[in-house]
This record gives sequence, C-alpha cells and structure tokens, in this order.
Amino acid sequence: FVACSYRENRPHEGYHIIARWRDGKNRNDVAGDMRSLVEAEREGSAVRMYECEQSEPYSCEGIAGAFFCFTSNIDAHSFDVFQACEIRECHGNVEIWQCSDWDCGGRHRLWRAPLDCRFHVNSENMLAPPDVDSDDSDSLKATSKTKI
Repeated sequence: FVACSYRENRPHEGYHIIARWRDGKNRNDVAGDMRSLVEAEREGSAVRMYECEQSEPYSCEGIAGAFFCFTSNIDAHSFDVFQACEIRECHGNVEIWQCSDWDCGGRHRLWRAPLDCRFHVNSENMLAPPDVDSDDSDSLKATSKTKI
C-alpha cells in the first residue's frame, strides 16, 4: 500500500463537507455537555486502564462528544481533517502497520509507517522484489532507512 498514491493525495472535498456538518451541528453547548459527561465517566474506569495498556501508534487525546466519523476508507485522510478521538475505522489504514508474529512484540505489534518509506513495486506484476536498486522507472523506490 505504500507504493500507491494514498500518501501523495490530499483529502477530497467530501471530508471537508463532513467537517462543516460537524462544526455546524456539534459545536454547541449540548455537544460540550456530552463531552463533559463522557470525560467524567471515563475518569478512573476500567476503560481508561485498558487504554493505558494499548500500544498507540498516534496520539489520541480528547473526547469525540456528539460527533464521530466511522469510516471504511483505508487512506488515513480522516486524520488530516478530524481529531483522532473523532475517528473510528473498521478496516484500519495504510499508515498503521501490524506484525503478524506475536513473538515480535506482543501488545506493541502496531506502529506508524515511516513517513519516508516507499515500496519498490514492479508495475507489471505488482510484486515488491527484494532488490530496491532496480532501474524500473515505473516504480517507487524505498527511500526509508527501514529495510522493506
């Protein structure tokens, strides 16, 4: 997925339309009261303890309150428009990587993809060969120090 254009594209206007709906309908006293109630309920709860044990690949502070964005998009563009506490993803996104081997880190199996990382992908067979020094001009080269 890091060879595709998700990282080069910006969020389309649909994201900004939803942000305007959020701002127009959920930035009032009632929404503020909801956030305060949720925050008070979270203090000292088992949910808060559970969250502390999680490996967070990105910072998630705040309370969504009356608004949240439930998305099946994997492009991670929601994070460019909304606060992390307002986003719920059903498929995850291309920016968060996960190790399939439990021995590699247990509960810390999630991490942010390096911002400068790109897979070298052969555009004919869509495979990422181990040789990132190929002269295939149609592909993106790995630019990260992270070995892929």
